[in-house]
Amino acid sequence: MGQTPGFRVEVDRSRLPRAVIITVAGELDYDTSPRLLDAAGGPPPAGASLIIDAHELAFCDSSALGAMINLRAAATGGGGRLYVTGVQPQVLSAIRVTSLDELLMIRDDVPAALAELDSR
Repeated sequence: MGQTPGFRVEVDRSRLPRAVIITVAGELDYDTSPRLLDAAGGPPPAGASLIIDAHELAFCDSSALGAMINLRAAATGGGGRLYVTGVQPQVLSAIRVTSLDELLMIRDDVPAALAELDSR
């Protein structure tokens, strides 16, 4: 799969065993959603949560929302959670119009999600 200009995904596993942080930037859509799933590398280790840092995500479509649902299933299947942090208004609108804000754990930023994990 080729590179998509303006799209970036980075994975930080330095917070294990608590969490894997996946930073996405640009546009997450039909063409780029598979890169998000590939970057996650499958389910996180048992008990670890996934945190999607979306503060640089400008757009997402239904494919992106589907990828987030898949990542949530992977995280919760192992006893973790899926957090989506730093969500921009346009992306938050897509999440809310599909009622996924009731399923996804939306937090202000990565430190807020990590603090919540620490309090568990």
